Amino acid sequence: PLEIVEVPFGGTTLTAYLQVPRNVEKPPVIMSWGGVDGWKEDRTRIHPLMHEAGFAGFAIDMPGTGENPVKHTDPAADGAFAALIDYLRARDDIDGTRLGVWGGSYGAYWAARLAHTEAERVKGAVFHGGNVHHGFQPEWMKPALTERASVALFGPIQLLQSRSRAMGVDTLDEFLKAAPKLSLLTQGLLDRPCAPLLCVNGK
Repeated sequence: PLEIVEVPFGGTTLTAYLQVPRNVEKPPVIMSWGGVDGWKEDRTRIHPLMHEAGFAGFAIDMPGTGENPVKHTDPAADGAFAALIDYLRARDDIDGTRLGVWGGSYGAYWAARLAHTEAERVKGAVFHGGNVHHGFQPEWMKPALTERASVALFGPIQLLQSRSRAMGVDTLDEFLKAAPKLSLLTQGLLDRPCAPLLCVNGK
């Protein structure tokens, strides 16, 4: 059964969908999320396969999308993930100490980030087609949001609009100024301890 979970955070609420497999005692958990065009409602479709492998599925919205009130560039986003991890570790019907995370597309960034910032509490992370450093630089990001965006699901304008909403900015110039600050290399996180990290990309 799908359980709607609400976790208080900073005067607001983080909403997630938890599904625990039957006949598995205290299963480990996979917390997953998508990018700007994939929400927790979509992520639950993979839960049956997680259940077959003995995992509980915990689907969330990436910062700045769906019902997540925290923007992609908000420093509080790290705290929001920490609050969700705290919640999972406090439950007695799952084993939140055995936690894997899986971020898809533009949201894959958070899987790589958590592998470093939560290296002691995340047992493994899947970075599925996102950005870490180069993909946040203006020389890469500008053509990605204009010239090359015609191959995207939303097209150039809607891709920029959806990513801008997630980032908490309004214009392309604001986006190009804000994005480099997300670089894990510039922030010095890549030199810190890291949980096992599987990086997947390509067509």
